[in-house]
Amino acid sequence: MKLNVFENESIHSYFIRTLLCLGQLNDKSDFRGLISPSGVIRKLPCLVARQGSAFEELTNNFFELLLTEHSTYYGLRHYNIGELRNYILYSSALPKVSEIPDAHQIPNSRTQLRYCPKCFIEQIKNKGVSWFKLDWQCSVVCTIHNDKLFHVFECRTNCCNKPSNILRDVLSAISGKCCFCSRNSWEVAQQVFIGDWNRAQYLVLENDNQYKMYQFR
Repeated sequence: MKLNVFENESIHSYFIRTLLCLGQLNDKSDFRGLISPSGVIRKLPCLVARQGSAFEELTNNFFELLLTEHSTYYGLRHYNIGELRNYILYSSALPKVSEIPDAHQIPNSRTQLRYCPKCFIEQIKNKGVSWFKLDWQCSVVCTIHNDKLFHVFECRTNCCNKPSNILRDVLSAISGKCCFCSRNSWEVAQQVFIGDWNRAQYLVLENDNQYKMYQFR
């Protein structure tokens, strides 16, 4: 199944939308390799085989688009499209690059999944669906509305204090509707707060693809 990818949509968001459309995100364990139970994402998804099979029909050209325009990892400097495709879809380890010893570890750089409710409202109004922007991985502030971004992950819901999980957190975030009480979850969502206890999870990702133009100079 191939959905169109929105401008500035992250590769993680594209996979989330597709898997939701296919009915393959039904439990918190279904996010394995895509989002951690605590809402952490890495520079590239690393799906399990069952999830990866949903994207087997995507062409290498489309994969290259996802990598260069919708991810923060410019892996094509070091790896061919087949190696990166196998890493993303089937969790195949990236080979070590002798001249850059830690290149295969760069996709493990991580940050917390976050969002802007005002952007979601505008997306739904204009396109009928919401998606996570790539820019949100690189900042804790929305560059359009100049507001702090909001947490996706919640241990308990802010509206009805029910124990939550990453599936319910994502569904509540993208819809603005609590999975338990159906209240507007955006009204009670928490803005990003960075303290000593969560600082490591909120390290913003650097978008390597901004510098790909210099590769051939």
